[in-house]
Amino acid sequence: MVSTFVGAVFTVCSWLQAPEMIKGVGHDRGCDLWSLGILIYEMLHGFTPFAADDDSMIFHGILNVRLVLNKWSTFTHDVR
Repeated sequence: MVSTFVGAVFTVCSWLQAPEMIKGVGHDRGCDLWSLGILIYEMLHGFTPFAADDDSMIFHGILNVRLVLNKWSTFTHDVR
């Protein structure tokens, strides 16, 4: 589900939004790569990197949390 309001796009997949989209600044195909990276992360780990109970917490995580990507122990058993 996607809806627009005064030029902004809102989607039910808030965890896929790149920081540029959340901030409302110009963006390019780098945002697509961000979303692809988030999907790959979820496939490897079995959960989204910024999982939270509401969109504001997800957005806070996207804008402020630095991911650590070198811990094999968080990968799903099938990936290892």
